[in-house]
Amino acid sequence: MSYDVYQVVDLATNIYTNIGSPSNISVGFISGWLLDSGNLGGLNNKLSTSFWVSGDGGITDNCGNFGGEEADIYNMTYLSSYYASASLNTLANGGSFWTSIAEGDTKISRLDAAKIAQSYIAMKTDNDKNLRLAIHDYKLRISVPQSVHYARPYSYPSP
Repeated sequence: MSYDVYQVVDLATNIYTNIGSPSNISVGFISGWLLDSGNLGGLNNKLSTSFWVSGDGGITDNCGNFGGEEADIYNMTYLSSYYASASLNTLANGGSFWTSIAEGDTKISRLDAAKIAQSYIAMKTDNDKNLRLAIHDYKLRISVPQSVHYARPYSYPSP
């Protein structure tokens, strides 16, 4: 089945809630990312498919092959992109040379931005491993033998 616009929004909503509903992005941003031709082209390259955005805002290939398995792989593709950008944003915006300041009874602590960025990179690395496995399993499932030849089994002489 092809994904219509409502299913794309549902997929974007699921992604948004799974990453913790961050305030710097929205469901609309994620659904726009999913419908971007460059990102969909990246999915096509990974899966050896030819999906595109239909006129009604859904994802199709005119054969109805975009379903739950493809959506799950596309979800992982978005997560990989999200973790990479979150790591870069943490380093760019959260960099600080101090981790703790104390004056009197007031203490301010800040986590090291590099450690937070490393956590995002670790999540991206783990996600990429699962993504490669999902792509491998997908391609293995849809692969069709090119030809099947029948050969008679050897017969044994009867006594």
